[in-house]
Amino acid sequence: MMNRIFLILLVCNITLISTLKPGGFQNLDVEGAATESVAKFAVRELGSKYKLVEIVSGKKQVVNGEKYKLKLKVEKKTRGEKKKRRCTVVVLMMPHYSYKELEEFHCYLVKEEI
Repeated sequence: MMNRIFLILLVCNITLISTLKPGGFQNLDVEGAATESVAKFAVRELGSKYKLVEIVSGKKQVVNGEKYKLKLKVEKKTRGEKKKRRCTVVVLMMPHYSYKELEEFHCYLVKEEI
């Protein structure tokens, strides 16, 4: 009987541990002030021709600081014309060092809807 209980507890424990993702990305509230601050920082780093339109989604990972992975809708002004783009950005923030860095960004043009 004790062996059976031990086996059940062991299986439950292994199942619980396998579903946890320590250090993994967690979903963010895209309307949160911290998320908006990170998105605005990333867009500023892209350059003055870019303007934030919307935060589509976001994830955060706790590292030696916080790593944010955001999907954004932006506008880029080129020769007086505004074109919509989708961007994925990765920002590393280390508040204890007063450090922020745009680590990655990938933007692509969005075709205008008819």
